[in-house]
Amino acid sequence: MYYKKDMTEIITEPFYDVIADLSIEELKEHGKKAINNFRKSLKELEETDLRNLDLLEKHSQLISDAYTNFVPLYILDMAHTNKAYRDFGSNFTIEMETELNKLSLNLKIYKKLKNNIDPSKLDDVAKYLYNEILDEYSRSGIDKPKSIRDKITKLLKEKSELSIKFARNINDSTPKAKFKEEDLEGCFDEFIKSNTNTKGEVEVTLVSSNIQHILQNCSVKATREKVRELSLNASKESNWDILPAYLNKCEQIAKLIGFNNYAEISMQNKMIENPKKAKDFIESLLSLTNERVAIETKLIKEEKKRRGDNSDLTYADIDYYGNQIASKLSNLDEEAVKQYFPYEHVKGSILEIFEELFTIKFVKNVAAKTWHKDVDVFDVFDNDRKIGIIYLDMHPRNNKYNHACFIDVIAGVKDKAIPQGVLLCNFNKPTSKSAGLQSLDEVSTFFHEFGHLIHGMLGGQNVKWLEFSGTNVQRDFVEAPSQLLEEMILSPQVLKKLSKHIDTKHQIPDNLIQSIRDKESVFDKAKLKGIGIARQASLSKQSLEVYLAEKVDNQTLTKIEHGSSIEAFGLYGDYYGIYDFGHITDYTSNYYTYMWSLAISKDLFTKFNKKNLLDKEVAEHYRKTILEPGGSKPAAELVKDFLGREWSMNAFKAYLKEGEELLEKI
Repeated sequence: MYYKKDMTEIITEPFYDVIADLSIEELKEHGKKAINNFRKSLKELEETDLRNLDLLEKHSQLISDAYTNFVPLYILDMAHTNKAYRDFGSNFTIEMETELNKLSLNLKIYKKLKNNIDPSKLDDVAKYLYNEILDEYSRSGIDKPKSIRDKITKLLKEKSELSIKFARNINDSTPKAKFKEEDLEGCFDEFIKSNTNTKGEVEVTLVSSNIQHILQNCSVKATREKVRELSLNASKESNWDILPAYLNKCEQIAKLIGFNNYAEISMQNKMIENPKKAKDFIESLLSLTNERVAIETKLIKEEKKRRGDNSDLTYADIDYYGNQIASKLSNLDEEAVKQYFPYEHVKGSILEIFEELFTIKFVKNVAAKTWHKDVDVFDVFDNDRKIGIIYLDMHPRNNKYNHACFIDVIAGVKDKAIPQGVLLCNFNKPTSKSAGLQSLDEVSTFFHEFGHLIHGMLGGQNVKWLEFSGTNVQRDFVEAPSQLLEEMILSPQVLKKLSKHIDTKHQIPDNLIQSIRDKESVFDKAKLKGIGIARQASLSKQSLEVYLAEKVDNQTLTKIEHGSSIEAFGLYGDYYGIYDFGHITDYTSNYYTYMWSLAISKDLFTKFNKKNLLDKEVAEHYRKTILEPGGSKPAAELVKDFLGREWSMNAFKAYLKEGEELLEKI
């Protein structure tokens, strides 16, 4: 087990092999020993006479050992098929966070770090880490009297418990809906076939990809309204009391520490620095999209009327009519496009593309143990050296995490552990009836999440400190490397590699590629571009405002959700999606990160060779300056190292202008 491992030996064993065959009782014992080991190491750190670099290394080792033992058990909560194991993972995660919170308020260790380390004795990276650690201790309330620290400790535990319950309720509340075929008029044949059960009923699990497909393609308004209501209100009842309680714990913690609100704490170590700058950025997004949203909404209303629907425009109409407009402008047959992207070919092609781009190799590990038969495991090699392990859990099932994410399970630390990462996604599963065809949006999501995984692998090679390994960068930069790689999807070179028609086996033809590029110039994921970016601004505003508000109640939350949505694109509905908004706890006030990172990624992409996006010279420069350093520098410096200049919003503003000439043709 990892907690017994001689830490002079590099950890290369697949993480799940360690716990795969343990019973619940054995897992509890495993967890208990891991926590006891952490407490023992913490006591040793309190009493050590080490100084300077040696002391900093011992502190970092404590953190490294903790995460190496703790995070693998978190996967049980997210993905295990057995409720008892999920419950154990959930409960253990609370214990884990409680122990780490105690460290953040340990006055003995804080004083030892402050008094026994001379920053002038450290190299630049160690000095950066040291300052970050002291700042983090300061943000925790370490300088407050013991009575206040005890209150903070209690609140942090309660906050952690509520956060875990909030996320678990979202996973457990994934709705299913049964339809007749005529209810799904306009949906792809493949979609209907793959969701038809043994009784001949079309039964759809409303994970994000299925929701999006119906909302974009189903011509039956009643079905779209049903799906929109079920999906946005799925967690309203289960999280109605939990979310306000969680947010009020955050507010109490912030006030006890001496901040005006929790957003100030969460943004202090980000690129954006403070809530004022975040608010300004969000308002700039709304301003930049305001005119385009008005144009797109007008076009949607006209298209709706042309199709004989004279009912009032609703939020459930936006994706459908927006998709019809975009498809008409580009002359794109979405179902024809989907035939080129069967899941297994997409998966294999993505592996090949990243192999070519970064000169690495993925080798399937059939001996590695997994929590479900659908999970694939690959060892990652750089030449003949094994540099990482990846787990791909890519298809929906009951009680599994129901969106798409990357989890850095074992962070790579030079000479101590190779990185190990997990992708949890919900793409169509190949079956005897279906090839698991993927929409272009799903292919893009796969590419995006795989980008996080590559960041974790390559950023976990040469970094000495776990705190800077892989995706451990400033949080509002973490999406940029993956969003950059998404840009490659629209390249004919990459699209051809990704595609293989299920019948003809041909790659996607040039005329379809051009249609895709035309559509993407006016589209952003599931919505017309202006509305899509405005929607992201709306979610960013919700994420910020709930952490700025005082004494939050459900009325406050509804007002924030509905108000920000109506401000962004003019309408909403009787929806309560904020209770299903998982990022509201894991990103806290910082959902703006997605748009902030997108703006950076658009600028980064200006340096890529548009004639050959798999250009190894550019990829190598990107690998060395952005990926491999992990978080060992402030993100702005990483970006400057790659660009050779400060980043700007110019490329993002140009992106928001794309496709305007096509919209004018309607």
